[in-house]
Amino acid sequence: MNDLIEAHYKKNFNTLVKRYSFRAGTEWDAEDIVQNSYENAIKYFKSFNGNDFNKWFGTILVNTFKDYKAKENGMGHDEFDEDDFHAEHASLQVKQAHKEISARIQAKEEPTREVLKLWFEDDFMPKDIAIIAGVTPNNCKVIINRFRNELKEIYK
Repeated sequence: MNDLIEAHYKKNFNTLVKRYSFRAGTEWDAEDIVQNSYENAIKYFKSFNGNDFNKWFGTILVNTFKDYKAKENGMGHDEFDEDDFHAEHASLQVKQAHKEISARIQAKEEPTREVLKLWFEDDFMPKDIAIIAGVTPNNCKVIINRFRNELKEIYK
């Protein structure tokens, strides 16, 4: 994993920074976007299916650029501060609910199971899940909303 990403980084970083400098506004912004893209590639590498790394990374790069511009325009969402949450203090009820939800996801048919796993367990955004799971973004949102409603009924 790291060898593939590292080789791609060494070969393409400067080119990608130059390519995104104009669109990002400055060279420094472009460096941030490209660097964040590689961080996301490491974070989400388990979703890479082994086919066409350049295409997979290109999707991450475009999404990172869009997120960067949205935040720049004040439309981004706040990041979750991991320092504010310590999993070791999570209640037994929360841990039990998480196990039950994971079991419910495993009981679903494909592609519903994959969509829900990527959303609930891997923290992917619906637009990214749609690409990975091969479903339309609309279908992805419908699957997630139905599952949310199912959970609301169970855990009121």
